[in-house]
Amino acid sequence: MRFRLHPDRYLWWVASLLLVLSTESYWFDRSAQVIAPLHNCLLSIGNAWQVPLAAWGPIEASEAWPFWAFAICVSIVTAITARRMSLTNHAVLGVMLLIGISLSLKPDQLLSALCVLAACRIAAVKQTSLSTAKFATTMFVFGFSVVTTLEFGLVALILLGTAVSQLQNRSDAVGIEQQRRFPIVAALLAAGLALAAVFHDEFAAALFRPVNWLWRDTSRMPSMQFLSGAPQDMIASGLLGVVMLVTVCQLLKCENTTITKKLLALILAAIGLGCGRYSAVTAIAICELNRKDALPHSQVSSKLWIPCSCVLVAVLQWTWLLAINGTSDIGGSSQNRLVDTTLWRFQGPVMITNRDQASDWQTAACRDRFPLLLGDRWDADSDQVGEHTAATHDLLEGLREFYLRTDGTAGGYNAFLKQHKPVAIVVDSRSLAAIRQLSVDPTWRVMSIDSRRTIFGRSDTSDTGPQTRRADNLFMQMEWPRPHVNMQLDGTLALGTADDSRAVGMVLTAMRLPYAALRILPDDDSRETARVRTWCYLELAHRSIRHTGQPSLLDQYRAVVRLRQLSNSVLTPQRERENIRRALASLQDTHIRTDVPNGLTHSVSEPERIVRFALQNGHSGDTLASCEMITPSSVGQFYRCLLSSNDDRLEDVRAGLQTALGASGFPARLREEALFYCGCLELELRNAEVARRFFAQGHEIDADSRFSALRLQYLSQMTSK
Repeated sequence: MRFRLHPDRYLWWVASLLLVLSTESYWFDRSAQVIAPLHNCLLSIGNAWQVPLAAWGPIEASEAWPFWAFAICVSIVTAITARRMSLTNHAVLGVMLLIGISLSLKPDQLLSALCVLAACRIAAVKQTSLSTAKFATTMFVFGFSVVTTLEFGLVALILLGTAVSQLQNRSDAVGIEQQRRFPIVAALLAAGLALAAVFHDEFAAALFRPVNWLWRDTSRMPSMQFLSGAPQDMIASGLLGVVMLVTVCQLLKCENTTITKKLLALILAAIGLGCGRYSAVTAIAICELNRKDALPHSQVSSKLWIPCSCVLVAVLQWTWLLAINGTSDIGGSSQNRLVDTTLWRFQGPVMITNRDQASDWQTAACRDRFPLLLGDRWDADSDQVGEHTAATHDLLEGLREFYLRTDGTAGGYNAFLKQHKPVAIVVDSRSLAAIRQLSVDPTWRVMSIDSRRTIFGRSDTSDTGPQTRRADNLFMQMEWPRPHVNMQLDGTLALGTADDSRAVGMVLTAMRLPYAALRILPDDDSRETARVRTWCYLELAHRSIRHTGQPSLLDQYRAVVRLRQLSNSVLTPQRERENIRRALASLQDTHIRTDVPNGLTHSVSEPERIVRFALQNGHSGDTLASCEMITPSSVGQFYRCLLSSNDDRLEDVRAGLQTALGASGFPARLREEALFYCGCLELELRNAEVARRFFAQGHEIDADSRFSALRLQYLSQMTSK
């Protein structure tokens, strides 16, 4: 037998491998939980079905693979399926399938995908006689799926459906003999499954796991929803959805396809389209059910453009990753991406608001120290799941104390927390409104932040108190740097890649710590970094209004201009546009007198009044012409610097303000305001000592000015020990 090297096979594999690696920037030193971990949740059924292989002690070290090893395996599965789809005259579907599976298949689905692929391939083998080997292989695949995965019910469905379909297609003597024996074999298998269900109460729930999500509460698991999550996840789901729909339509139109096979394809499509968790695995199964004879090897070379296009897509994806993160953050980590909770010196129950994050707490190092109130095993849900879901909803909505729900039950998350006493609450770092509300709760304080989760702990207990105080000190130091303080990030803050830093920056902004957020943002001109800066400037503008009753023209001008730019961008989601509309309305409240400083109306000329009003409302236009009419010229330069603060480098704006301040004709009525803006710019530029000097000079000039309360707060924070 002569071995042939077909380049297209490796092109498919390389394309898939690159795409899988692109889903994890730290692929070189990260692990992937391939085998579902042991389930240990306080509000779940106590005797939940466990994956036998995970419960076997000697294999525990093999549950988590290096991410690159997972990527190699999943890319092989993906390349095999996508290549066959492409070579059966479905080139576009093959490309879509490869991209969709590569971007969406999760580590704990790898073994399920392998079992599904093997089940479909075994069922597709045509036998001319009864084959004990085929039966034994089928039982081995099903047994392997039971031992290694939670999705063995899906494998059983595929094996059963394809077996019945094959029997319907056989009309010869062998087929008749198989039809006679099939009920006996089916009865034996059913008896075996029933016996397993008798010995373990929750085996049946795990067996029906691919469909029992229909009647279980999975509202706090975003992965269960089709077309949800990050844009990359939505693209992958959309591609897989199209592939499944087109393939099922082809099966339904085929006259040679049995009713059973068509029904099986419809069931799989309903599972994959209804539950995002199963989209990738069911797409593999449906495409394998639609197997056709591939093209002859002589015609494969003419199809090389298809895998080449996939490689091009993967290269473009990596180009984008390198552009936003830089080469130093790809492959290996200079900073941790997730906070290492094993460094904490306490233990106790943990409540998660996004059940998809349960895997973070079910590793061998965490599950005994931090048992979850509720995890992601919807097949093991108990009657208390409804209470957990309702309390999570109240927490995310900021409904702390008692209120009456529409169904007549009592609401308010505080009662639930008092009953179950979790030591930590884990909020998805994308739930900014919930983080903002919980950060002012008198009982709960932030213990750690990373791009995936923000963890709150009780501040009034001896267990979590040290960690909450450590986090408070770190965040205050980041917002208002004090001299001779060493910041320790381990166990409290993880910045990771540029994307991770931006996500953490949004969390800090939601906690009303905009300078801390600006301090950790990547130094680039990307759209996402500019977006986070915009919300930081908005928070600074609100801070000035809260403490002084009047705006900081520097921060308000930048916030308004940037918010309008962000709102006009086609890339801005509609929900964020609505938030921007409300933000602009709050900054332009007519009840706030902001055109001139209090008590100085008589000394401000009309051109200066026009400029100040324009800065407040984010209008530049012909305002620069009004600056030329202001006397003395140093005052005009002062306002020109503020008008250029959104476009020029901060260093240039700072230098221009200092030049205006040093001019002999600069009026005393604006000196204190200019010094305050200089201090704010120095604080933003990470020059804390210089910022302190500017704030102190402003305090010496006028201790009772409109910026005095905010300036004193800055000085007290930056000089405290």
